[in-house]
Amino acid sequence: MKLENIVKPFKILDEEISRPYARLTKKWEDKGHSRYSLSGACDSGAFLSLLLPGLKDLSWSFSLENISVKDLLIGGTLGPGIGVSLTGALTGDYLGIDEKKGIVTNPVIYFYNKIGKAVRMPELVAGISFAGKGAYDIYDYFKNGNPTLNDGINNLIFGTSLISNASAWYIRQSDPKVLDKKSVFEKAYEKVKEKIGDLIPNPIPVPVPDFKPAYSAEEI
Repeated sequence: MKLENIVKPFKILDEEISRPYARLTKKWEDKGHSRYSLSGACDSGAFLSLLLPGLKDLSWSFSLENISVKDLLIGGTLGPGIGVSLTGALTGDYLGIDEKKGIVTNPVIYFYNKIGKAVRMPELVAGISFAGKGAYDIYDYFKNGNPTLNDGINNLIFGTSLISNASAWYIRQSDPKVLDKKSVFEKAYEKVKEKIGDLIPNPIPVPVPDFKPAYSAEEI
């Protein structure tokens, strides 16, 4: 199986996820605001969540033994995202590439954006999973009295941080052209509609021959 065939479904899913973000970003920019102010708000939400008491167990030391999955997920994507926003605000170059000429204008920003595009969907999925698990743990604590409140708060805050960070990437890299394309669901609906149309019998009218009596009234 080719690598392209394996990656294609993930690209399609990533594009579908980008649709609501593109719609939101377009509405925001139509009001005269910058998309980077909106993405910056999401970055702030992701960063501030690290300061909440529920995440004090995170270790930011340089010891490889103390680096957790949470450290890698947040630090590995939040840093480049903030770097794109800050550097772009100072230089006016948020893409790091001149798309018309195909020339890389800022290798660092260009590399950061490559990272963001690669991790935004997995990070969003992970964030939703952690947030959902946290919400369930909190519910389990109040409903059944199980000692899951602390884990629930940690997972909920951490998941929210990941969702905020992934959302910032989708907003920064929003492409309004995606709204001009038909979604996968629209294409699937049209195909199903065509299949159903093919299954419905379409009777062909049978021509009725003109009946001419053997003898006319005068002959009789």
